[in-house]
Amino acid sequence: MTRRCLAAAGLRATPLVVATSGGPDSMALLYSIATVGPSLGLKLHMAHLNHRLRGAQATADARYVLQAAGRLGLPCTVGSADVAGARARGETLEQAARRLRYQFLAAVARDCGAPAVALGHTANDQAETVLLHLARGAGLEGLAAMRPLDAWPFPEQAPGLFVVRPLLALTRPEVEDYCRQRRLRPRRDASNESLLFRRNVVRHAVLPALARVNPRAAEAIVRAAALLRADADYLHEQTTLAFPHVAREHPWGLQLDRRALAALPPALRGRVLQRALVAATKGEVTARHVEALAAASAGSAGVQLNLPGGAIAYVDYATILIGRADELPCTLPALPSTTALAVPGETRVGGWCCHAAVGPPGSEVAEDRWSARLDLARVGSTLTLRSRRPGDRFQPLGMDQAKKLQDFLVDSKAPRRWRDRIPLAAGSAGIAWVAGYRIAHWARVTSATREVLELRLVRD
Repeated sequence: MTRRCLAAAGLRATPLVVATSGGPDSMALLYSIATVGPSLGLKLHMAHLNHRLRGAQATADARYVLQAAGRLGLPCTVGSADVAGARARGETLEQAARRLRYQFLAAVARDCGAPAVALGHTANDQAETVLLHLARGAGLEGLAAMRPLDAWPFPEQAPGLFVVRPLLALTRPEVEDYCRQRRLRPRRDASNESLLFRRNVVRHAVLPALARVNPRAAEAIVRAAALLRADADYLHEQTTLAFPHVAREHPWGLQLDRRALAALPPALRGRVLQRALVAATKGEVTARHVEALAAASAGSAGVQLNLPGGAIAYVDYATILIGRADELPCTLPALPSTTALAVPGETRVGGWCCHAAVGPPGSEVAEDRWSARLDLARVGSTLTLRSRRPGDRFQPLGMDQAKKLQDFLVDSKAPRRWRDRIPLAAGSAGIAWVAGYRIAHWARVTSATREVLELRLVRD
């Protein structure tokens, strides 16, 4: 099985890093690879990280791994990391340990020129991972869990590096039996029994409880993950085929065709959006970002979403632009001059058509970001449509005082290159509406309003 996995990964005549903790799984991994490695021309390099969480026991583990390396005649890199002290904000101890462990393994692989790192994950680890991902609400990719051949989980650490898991089809008892047959005496990590860690809760409480429902629950979960992986792989292929029909690359980012996006099945639509976000932002994209963009793509024009890495997504009438805010091309038509608005009536100017209607107050709200409902008595009927001017001030809805329009646009993350093209509806009392963003507090409809002015901007 180990030979098949390594050969399927294309690992022949190449260096290979073997992650070795000293526990049963990693020792079974090490010896099984050491047995078949020479026939594949592999140059094995062991790697062990001391997490500095278990004092003398951790030191003894490192010594045990070095002794195993000496017996096998293999090079071994032993590293140390202060996991407890290196936790990032919001990280659990488990998450910090995992991140630093992968960082160490990536560095070892880079130093010895290895294209992959072998990890000792088993079928039991797979079942635990599926349940952990299920508990946090993961989608299909998360429930498909680990693959025998997988991309590096932290791409920024080591572009192109991948993971190979030769033991993923074996259960923990099978691994233990292999160690007994080889007369190996693996180290035992006492922290694996602590219920302070989430994986241990699943291992020692959740899976045993499921076993009372189905004695082979772990095997069933692993089978389910394999089926989900097949579905996930198919959807990945379909996403790759659909992406060029929806997205067009530009130096500043990506442009998505809203009509082509809407024609996709929902399962593909979300994946195309996720791929677009990852490609354009090069940041940490979460399900929340994908869901927000999916909702915005089905709504009206003018919606702007703030994304990781200083990027934004702007939903226009026919397209969605994704990229850095200071680089996105402006989709707004230029306003050539200050133009008086017909109230009521229609006014065409500079690629815009402004519809103005007067009516009684009601419970309605503005249809979208290009619509506004104002108190006619406050704003007056002599309104103009214009672009910004030096010294403009604006009192945004919900604020007691006016502020510089420039500051409002910065706070609203309006792209710098767009600010001169944002339409402003202004009256004698000042700017009543920054189209696409907000109305003025003083111009809002209140219980005292007798007549409502409804403005709606559309592309002409």
